[in-house]
Amino acid sequence: MPKNVLCILLFFISLHTTAQSPEELLEKTRLNYTPEKLYIHFDKQSYIAGDTIWFKAYLMDGFLPSTKSTVLNVELLSDSGKIIGRKILPITASMAANAFELAGDLKQGSYTFSAFSTQMMNFGTANFYNKQVNIYNPDNLNTEKTVKFLPEINFLPEAGNLVAGFENTVAFKCVDNNGMPLNVVGKIINSTGEVKTTFKSTHDGMGTFAFTPMLGEKYFAECIVDGVTNVTKAMHESVSNASLFKVSNKDGKSFLEINSSNVFTEAKKPAYVLGVEENMVAFKIPLKENELITKAELPISTLPSGILKITLFSKDNQPLAERLLFVNSGDYEVKTNIVSNTINTEARKNNELVFNIDDTTVGSYSVAITNAQVGIESQDGNDHIISRFLLTDNLKGKINNPAYYFEKNDEEHAQNIDLVMLTNGWRRYSWTEILTNKFPDMVYKDPNYISFKGIAFAPYSKDPLKETELLVFAKPAETSELPNILKVKTNAQGMFELDGMLFEDTARFYIQNPLGKDRRINLKLTSPSLANLFTVSKNNIPYFNFKKPSSNQDLQIAKMMDVKSQNQRNVVLLEAIKVTTKAKTKAQLYEKKYVKGTLGANAARSLDFLNDPPPSGINIFDYLRSRLPGVTILGGPLDYTLNYRNSRSLLGGPIPMAIFLDEFQVDASQVATLPADDFALIKVFSNGPLAGVGGALALYTNKDGKGKSSQYASFSEAVIAGFSVTKEFYNPNYDIPSANDALMDNRTTLYWNPYLTADKNTKQIKVSFFNSDNAKKFKVVLEGVTRDGGLVHFEKVME
Repeated sequence: MPKNVLCILLFFISLHTTAQSPEELLEKTRLNYTPEKLYIHFDKQSYIAGDTIWFKAYLMDGFLPSTKSTVLNVELLSDSGKIIGRKILPITASMAANAFELAGDLKQGSYTFSAFSTQMMNFGTANFYNKQVNIYNPDNLNTEKTVKFLPEINFLPEAGNLVAGFENTVAFKCVDNNGMPLNVVGKIINSTGEVKTTFKSTHDGMGTFAFTPMLGEKYFAECIVDGVTNVTKAMHESVSNASLFKVSNKDGKSFLEINSSNVFTEAKKPAYVLGVEENMVAFKIPLKENELITKAELPISTLPSGILKITLFSKDNQPLAERLLFVNSGDYEVKTNIVSNTINTEARKNNELVFNIDDTTVGSYSVAITNAQVGIESQDGNDHIISRFLLTDNLKGKINNPAYYFEKNDEEHAQNIDLVMLTNGWRRYSWTEILTNKFPDMVYKDPNYISFKGIAFAPYSKDPLKETELLVFAKPAETSELPNILKVKTNAQGMFELDGMLFEDTARFYIQNPLGKDRRINLKLTSPSLANLFTVSKNNIPYFNFKKPSSNQDLQIAKMMDVKSQNQRNVVLLEAIKVTTKAKTKAQLYEKKYVKGTLGANAARSLDFLNDPPPSGINIFDYLRSRLPGVTILGGPLDYTLNYRNSRSLLGGPIPMAIFLDEFQVDASQVATLPADDFALIKVFSNGPLAGVGGALALYTNKDGKGKSSQYASFSEAVIAGFSVTKEFYNPNYDIPSANDALMDNRTTLYWNPYLTADKNTKQIKVSFFNSDNAKKFKVVLEGVTRDGGLVHFEKVME
């Protein structure tokens, strides 16, 4: 191809790339480069060393529950970034739940609860969920850090520019370097000391003032913080050749004003306004080419609730000015109330609550009920599922008491949340990056739960087993939905993969080539462990000052510490609550857990190896030869045949028995070499849905057996780490007489359930719990998400 033709072609390709509109690039961002949002519901806000932190995670993608990730990493970190505890959890239905058990000797201090998925890692640690968790332990105080808290005040013009010659709206925010708000008053002066305007914070260290700067003049803010500290700060220099971009609110309506009368270059002339919510275009307003002043009502009433990013663009698709605006239409919240209750604050009495969820779509919810008299509220206020997903997760900077902005939808709260919009940076995409195609490298991929990848080789060889079907036996350490028998085929390079697996603790995988002369294989694992998926630096863990408790906090800590002193007694409590029933045999317990009944309800014969174990070192068919009357077993390890009651076909030949291993049908050769002591139950079926005319032999492996050296002698073995073991919240039942023999019950969390559901047919959720010995008030918090993205937050103190 001639060089000049190639140059022309490259020019047109480049032209096509740069000609993509912001809307097209934004859609590309939404589909491929948008991090998930994450919120954690905790059972309470403060903990004592020795407590358990109960939590449930909710993930969202835009306005809907996220389906991007299957694995969540959760960590509890010290202020130095050291991992105190870690959980790796499966995400099912966009949610995950577990608990951290705190050590009794944990030092008192501020810890960080951090959570993130692999998808979120592609966008940097700033997008992780990080929350301060104060853990109290006066018996083991952490060394206090010497930190000098200084006021920080920032002045931010409304749309990014301080435009000379026009009245600008300037917002400000004053906090200490721990992010806590400080009150401030002050004045703006010019270089000669002339006062141009004054200002005063109106909410959480924030406020606004109107100011008309002159081009070339320098301005300073003289501030008095909390009535004692003097701070002087230089203001932004004003600019010309820029449009004034303002938003005003009146009577529930929002209006946009654009004044470009001092713009004198084509590149700076505004052409259109783009409104974006959750990386989707909400509206586009074209501007008349020669109109210097534009006033228009924004179509707020048609938009869903959330942060609206309004950007002024030139005709060359370059951003000129930008403003955030919060839309609060109230559509996000699913109305929830308690329709009936039976409240009894006497010691150990039963309580019942019935919630009504006013939504017709399926949802998942979590509820925490705690002793309202014990506990310390978070120093930076409350953050709940609504404020997290609609506000704090989208903004940079610390927002004090974000839940406040959703207490009411009135003028005062609207004005105050607008201060947040003006003073906190946008966390998500940058137009500059999008327009120059600077997208993150999506190097971190979701593993699809647990993956088991490897390369199979012929035994004692480096030759891969190509296009070979392997037999895999999976034995989880804990009860799991994972099938016991799997088949997987290698590719032309000998590689195989099993993914989408869910199990806790660990699982052992036994693999063989069932058609090989030597069934064992050489195995090379290539899949990383779950823990290795989340190796990321925590250098940016925020430091939170652990403030010394006030006298009121001392009293609350004393109450909380009393719970710790009852730990041993509470063990007696839990032991006393156990229900006494007629003990079931091992075989009965096994059948309840593992026998699904797909072969029929009534076996003709059964052998119980749990109660009467066979000797080790003998394979299962050789052992069964004389143990099952009516069953004939002929042949040897490579050609066993089984026949029941000498059943024969019409042509006179014997009819072989069907063989089932853990209720999966297999060939005799696939179990011929397995040791007899690897099994728990043996059943013979003469008829049934799967037995056929030749009968069936059902073999059930000993799933609860541990560490048998004789297991799977002909298999290669791999041990894979699974998800963190689920900790179950214990809810005592004082209707059992023996339970009341316990000495003390000082629980602070009376009830926790992260697995509540409701659908269109059952809008109501019923919970039942028994009181402790001393709670006189109950704090009830119910949170959740519906399938279509509706958010539930209900909070009430009951007595």
